[in-house]
Amino acid sequence: MKDYVNSVIKAFSILEQFNLRDYEMGITELHEKTQLPFSTLHRLLATMQSLGYISQNKENNKYSLGYKLMILGNNVRFTNELKTISKPYMNELFEKYNETVHLGIEIEKALFMVDKIEMLNRGISVTPNLGKAMTIYASGMGKTLLAHRYKDNIREILQDIELVRLAPNTITNKDDLINELDKIRSLGYAVDNEELEVGLTCIAAPIFNYAGSCIAAVSLSILNARLAVGTDIIKDDVIETANKISHTLGYRAIE
Repeated sequence: MKDYVNSVIKAFSILEQFNLRDYEMGITELHEKTQLPFSTLHRLLATMQSLGYISQNKENNKYSLGYKLMILGNNVRFTNELKTISKPYMNELFEKYNETVHLGIEIEKALFMVDKIEMLNRGISVTPNLGKAMTIYASGMGKTLLAHRYKDNIREILQDIELVRLAPNTITNKDDLINELDKIRSLGYAVDNEELEVGLTCIAAPIFNYAGSCIAAVSLSILNARLAVGTDIIKDDVIETANKISHTLGYRAIE
């Protein structure tokens, strides 16, 4: 355990003491359960409280789990439910093309891959591992999420994002990117033509929830060497997949 961070282990040992019965505990009780020195406990509790992972009752000074843990739990539940709902439709798209299908969400202006279906014997993976943060402006799914989630304040959002060239066709001018996002919103899909990786084309479409908010995106990625049909044909199937997932989530488009 020489590579582990002891303070992190101690912090989690505190969090793990809380449960449905012992949902609120004082410093003495936490000391007895964790065997941590009072000075260490005070420092860790104060730090976690400042971050929102621990809460303190001002009336009795007892501690409980903070709101940030509820947010994290809800994020996990949301991701799991989204994956469960999306899987059969992603499988349909995969079976038609035998190419990699992705499901992604946006977290803090980064793209996170939450699910992926790909051929295991192709010898090449066209995306990073699941759960890894990706650049949001240089991929089909990322551009889709930017276009629909931040359409009202896209210039403000892009102020905090440096547009670094990652491949030959990466869009590095913010005005050009904004025009591209406007086009994506109008067409209902996005195309990444060697913007993230050389030799890779990706077609993506937005997924909406019951309230009409874009919460995710689905895409099909194909190496250009295997691109036997035009993107116009593929995009219809990707849009249909996204629409099926959105419909299952309760979204009803306004005619």
